[in-house]
Amino acid sequence: MNKLLKILIIIITTSFISSHLYASEVVRLENKIFDNSIYKPSKNEILELLKKEGNNKYWYGAYLSNKKIGWAVTETKAYQSDKFNQPVFEMNGEFNFSVKEPSNDGKFFVSNSKFSLNEIYQAKAPFKLIEHHENYQIDETESSILAEAQGLNFKIEYKDNKEKNSTEILLENLDYSLYDLLATYAWYANNTKKINDTISYTTFSFQELRYTLTQDTIEEITKKKVSGVDFTYYKVNSLDRGEIEEENFSIQSLIDQDGLEIKFFIGDLELRLETEKNAKNTELVSDVFVDLGIVVENSFPPDFYDKNSSMVTYEVIGDASSIYKKGNHSYKVLEDGTKILTVGPDENQDQFFLMENVTIEQRKYYLNDTPSFPHNSKIVKDLSKEALLGEKNDIKKIFRLSEFVSDYVVDDYESNSLSVFDVIERKIGDCTEHTQLFVNLARAAGMPAREVSGWVYDGANKLMPHAWAEVAVNTVDENFLWIPVDPTWNIVNPTNLIKAIENESFFNKFSLKVKKIVYDDGEVIIY
Repeated sequence: MNKLLKILIIIITTSFISSHLYASEVVRLENKIFDNSIYKPSKNEILELLKKEGNNKYWYGAYLSNKKIGWAVTETKAYQSDKFNQPVFEMNGEFNFSVKEPSNDGKFFVSNSKFSLNEIYQAKAPFKLIEHHENYQIDETESSILAEAQGLNFKIEYKDNKEKNSTEILLENLDYSLYDLLATYAWYANNTKKINDTISYTTFSFQELRYTLTQDTIEEITKKKVSGVDFTYYKVNSLDRGEIEEENFSIQSLIDQDGLEIKFFIGDLELRLETEKNAKNTELVSDVFVDLGIVVENSFPPDFYDKNSSMVTYEVIGDASSIYKKGNHSYKVLEDGTKILTVGPDENQDQFFLMENVTIEQRKYYLNDTPSFPHNSKIVKDLSKEALLGEKNDIKKIFRLSEFVSDYVVDDYESNSLSVFDVIERKIGDCTEHTQLFVNLARAAGMPAREVSGWVYDGANKLMPHAWAEVAVNTVDENFLWIPVDPTWNIVNPTNLIKAIENESFFNKFSLKVKKIVYDDGEVIIY
């Protein structure tokens, strides 16, 4: 079922909750407050769906850069439960994949991951959630969340590092049921959809302990013949609305008229509906797919990374919709249709001229202490103080933090950290770990900071997926600007990066031609 796949993929793409994160033993949720657009199925619609979805299993092949890396399976069951002494509806999902990654000695190793999700609901009104269990393993690391209903509350147990770290909390006032989970299926079953039709519904995260308003929109409708039979499917965009716009989370999928996921896209990962045999066959590619990374059709100078560049201008060939076009990114379309992207200020502009302004709302939001960014922890605060050495100037703070993180975290593509505490303890990681630590240390120092993503020049005529940070800095008279910082490469205001729109797919919808490079020493190269 598509909702289960979505939840499963979100688990994979978000940082896991560490046992350090909840100091309180009791967490009380605010009542769900959303507008009247929320779609709520009727009791009879839920009962009909339970009959239809009572015993189904769907298999999916998992692909990265058109290479099969594993499989996923979702299963639903309706039965009389001896454990809960009532009829229940159970949903199970599992995701297994292996990725070949470069090791520090230049050779390759295989990283194996397994994620699973199980939810059990009452099969009679009021259809409440009564148990939730998620577990994932990455090579030798393992973490889990187990939530069980206890009267009107939920007892939740978080474990990580193979139970070395564990904590329990009591969650009060959780209101989640099949009315929420099955809303989309009831909606699809009602009638034929039209382009721009939208449904709103709620989801709940046991990692973040909060509700999210989600909106599915029909973007395209395709009709085609499959083995001589007319077949219709929808291209759907699912938007999870964050507390502020920058935290919105978008997923794309192809869905048939019954609400069954045919293809599922998130970032650089794709799931494709297949038979069990085909899904588990890693040699079988179900259809043509695109390569990962952005191709540079001409070439950068071979000594590009030997000097510091202050500006790079590209011609964008293809669909530029995934490129962020604010901040130090200047984008324009010439009269002849040529698309030009410039990263960094022109020669005669101040380095802060193009920087994006920070709103008061953003300054508050990006200082929040969250499960992914527990910067109020003594461990994080002490490390931030160690990095800054008493520095008071915000600009100098950025440089010190960037250099500190770059030196502290040793580059290691074999690393899979579970939390910032894991990064601090192990001191290894890739761009994700560098960025996670930098953002936590910056927030601990009172500087609003956020993770961003896009592409970085790899030195071999491609820009590859990458993560870095942006820090809000008070330049003058309370005028805060977002300053990009790449702690992996230890570069402040880097021009070797192109920022992507939040959660945009990293598959190449476009290619690039380098048109101009300006170096800090005044040298200019024009193509």
